[in-house]
Order: sequence, then structure tokens, then C-alpha cells
Amino acid sequence: MSIKCMTQLFASCFVFLLSSVATWYNGSSMLEGPLSASLTGGLTKSSAVHHYSHIDYLLYTIKFHPQFPIMMMVSGIYLIVLLSIIGFKKRYGLISSCCLCITALLCYSSYKLSHTPTEGEHAMITSSLAAASLCLAVGLFYLLKRFYSQKEYI
Repeated sequence: MSIKCMTQLFASCFVFLLSSVATWYNGSSMLEGPLSASLTGGLTKSSAVHHYSHIDYLLYTIKFHPQFPIMMMVSGIYLIVLLSIIGFKKRYGLISSCCLCITALLCYSSYKLSHTPTEGEHAMITSSLAAASLCLAVGLFYLLKRFYSQKEYI
């Protein structure tokens, strides 16, 4: 593995971990007010105020402070695509399939979030669709690369 790939892996892992910690920190502000906690529609249906799961923190942060979850999503997608490119090397069809699956998941998550009223979720939808279009472009690039690399052998 080259230094260029290792640097990209390290940077994307660092940004992903940093944005994850910042997301959980921003999500912990939901403990300060019961009104904001009730607005999130969290997954935890506990009677105790301080028994929220990490998913509830993430949902709260997506709704009200979406900057770090967007960074976490983009760096995670970049990490997955980079690992698929490194792992599959010259298997362009598998790289393309991985990118197209990520595109489908991002479009599905954008569809599921499309009926939400908060501006943070609208920002998440916009960034999900932008990331999906970039993944689609990368997937189509590797699909064309596979097609043209097979023509050389014929």
C-alpha cells in the first residue's frame, strides 16, 4: 500500500472519529431540556430522563446541529469507497457495485427523511443526495473503466 493511500486512510479515519465524538457531544445537549428531548422522537422509550441510547443522540444532532453528522457521513462514505478501491484493486466491477450500493442506500435514506420538518434534516437530505451523486459518478467511472479494460483483451 502506498503512502498516498495510507495518508488518505488516516485522514478519513481521523475526520470520522473526530466528527463522531463531536456528534455525541452535541447530542448530549438534549439532556439539558426535556422539551428538546421530546421533540426528537428518539428510539428510547424509557421513563428515566438520562437513559438515552447513542442513536437518540445521533438523531437529536441530525435534527438540530447537522454539521458534524454530515462530516461523519461524508468521511464514512469516503472511507468505504477508498477501502473498496484498495481492497478490490483491478476488479472494477466490484468497485462499481460497491459505489452503486452506497448510492442506493443514500437515496433510500434521503427518501425516508424527506417528510421531516426540521432544517437540519433538510441539510442532511441535501448532503445525502450530493454524496449519492458523487458515488454514482465514481461507480459509473469504474463501470466504464471495466468496460474499456475488457475491450483491450478482445
